[in-house]
Amino acid sequence: MPTYLTHAFPLPRRLIRIFTVLHDLTPCSPEHLISPSSSHSFLTCLHNLYPFLPFISPPPEFPPSSPTTQFNLLQSQSYSPVKLLEPYNPEDLSSAFTPFAFIADYAVKINDVGDIAEVMKGYDDNQDENDWFERLRDELMKIGGAVVKPAEGAEGGIKPGRVGWYIVVNGDEERNFPGLGEEEEGDDSEGDGREYRLEEELLGKLNKGGEVGNNKGEQQRHK
Repeated sequence: MPTYLTHAFPLPRRLIRIFTVLHDLTPCSPEHLISPSSSHSFLTCLHNLYPFLPFISPPPEFPPSSPTTQFNLLQSQSYSPVKLLEPYNPEDLSSAFTPFAFIADYAVKINDVGDIAEVMKGYDDNQDENDWFERLRDELMKIGGAVVKPAEGAEGGIKPGRVGWYIVVNGDEERNFPGLGEEEEGDDSEGDGREYRLEEELLGKLNKGGEVGNNKGEQQRHK
């Protein structure tokens, strides 16, 4: 499973939903924020809204096309100083998504890390006095008239808006369903049927578990 070490803060899904509605982010799915279309829409909006964000390169006009090889989450967001991550356990049928997504200013795959303590120290040593990440956190946590206050309303041991180090595990970054990625000949009704089956699958996950379950897959080290 893709596993990331990240310096980030958890942003509640309900705030993400409000953000997407306020800014009319039609291509963005709040429940699957790391998909190419969702992340492109969300990150481009951040880039346009908040001029204090560091500049790496202009956001691409269109989201990255569907990968022909294995999906590379960090590469798909390489144009942005902000990274989006989210935990997901495909074996947990009580929920189709977790209560939080993570907004990060640093992320690396655990497989690429030799010494975690050294990575954390290197991050701290390279920080300047620009507090853009905390400013971004404050702006996003104000969405919807301060619906959630930082460090309050913890769910599953995760506190909204708390900046710190986290381990984020995602068991299925692309959320592909069997047969949906295969090329099939036929008319449009077949495509509609595949979309309907996908919707049925997602609704089934929610109905089996009732309320969305808490995420238990992250570990954290707070500042």
